[in-house]
Amino acid sequence: MFCLFKFIFVFTILFISINAKPLNNIVNGSNIPDSDDHKRCPSVNFDNNKKSGNLFSPQYPSKYPNNSNCTYALLGEAGKKVKITFEEFDLEQCCDFVYLYDGIVSEHSKIKRLSGKHKKGTSFETKLSNVMIVKFTSDANFRFKGFKAKFDSV
Repeated sequence: MFCLFKFIFVFTILFISINAKPLNNIVNGSNIPDSDDHKRCPSVNFDNNKKSGNLFSPQYPSKYPNNSNCTYALLGEAGKKVKITFEEFDLEQCCDFVYLYDGIVSEHSKIKRLSGKHKKGTSFETKLSNVMIVKFTSDANFRFKGFKAKFDSV
């Protein structure tokens, strides 16, 4: 219990000091937008019993807007990992990205940085925790269709 409290405290302090603003959506069943960018970032279809759901880029299946910045924390079942599978993925190759993190956001916890096109079924999972942070950013130039993903506990 102490380790969990310590992790949450350190994560909270680290997150606040680095980003200085809250996550757009914490996926724990409430799906409440929580930042100035929430109008651009869609909520998540979430099944709290299964700790699974669907995640979309803003305005999917239409093209996502320029200058998007969305962050989600996907919370899996305790003691399990979180797996995300992209059913569609089409971003600007050079400048729009999806970042996946295992637990807290740091260079050491980064699972992958994705851009461009990826085939249906491309998947990634956490190795250390039951939380995956997903960050989507787009620049001020070109717009693409974006992504559609499903996630669940494994």
